[in-house]
Amino acid sequence: MIGEKINNTGILYAVKDKPNHISVYPIGGTIEDWAKQGIASIWTGALKSVVVKWDGLI
Repeated sequence: MIGEKINNTGILYAVKDKPNHISVYPIGGTIEDWAKQGIASIWTGALKSVVVKWDGLI
């Protein structure tokens, strides 16, 4: 499951909060910190390393 892969990064926390939705939160910072750092952030890099392609299916 993708949520487990995200949680295994150690710097992101994933929560399945709807049947077809996962919310992802940074560990060691806020959502605002993540947004300010943008694509260069460690959190974005970690997320990109586990999410290869999204085709609309969970």
